[in-house]
Amino acid sequence: MPDCSAQAFAVHGERATAQLPVRAAGGCLTGTALFPLGHAIGALCPEGVLSATAPEPSSDMALKSGYHPERAMAMSLFIAKVHGLTVAEHARDQGFAAALLKRTWQVYEQLGYVLLYGSYDADRDLRAFYTRCGYTVHVPGERFALDRVALPFRLGVGDDRCMFTRWRPRH
Repeated sequence: MPDCSAQAFAVHGERATAQLPVRAAGGCLTGTALFPLGHAIGALCPEGVLSATAPEPSSDMALKSGYHPERAMAMSLFIAKVHGLTVAEHARDQGFAAALLKRTWQVYEQLGYVLLYGSYDADRDLRAFYTRCGYTVHVPGERFALDRVALPFRLGVGDDRCMFTRWRPRH
């Protein structure tokens, strides 16, 4: 059994990345918030991959709304976006995707982020999966407010995609 106890954080350019150890299906998933998160079995072929970073649209929207650049950038540091999540065909139904989402949420929550969100094609039946993982799934095309992070606008996608969101609980 691989050792999954170590966590490593590094900075690449201007973005922080993290090695995220996760136990699932008797093995380890390790990776980074910007590069593949996966379980390598004697090779560089991951079982699953999740990519998440601070999204550009929130800081761009803040700038267009007249916010000072430093404030716009600071506000975007509370929001992370899941850009992609995939699991190899042979590794599906073993909890890898849920483990990747769970560990990603834990790391971003520890870093002080208050929102993790993403989207998927509306024709895919993923509502139950994201709901089980603790996310709110929005109907296709629905936008959601960013007022909890003091941004006076809403994020959304087209009518062919569903958004999923998870907010840090208010204390």
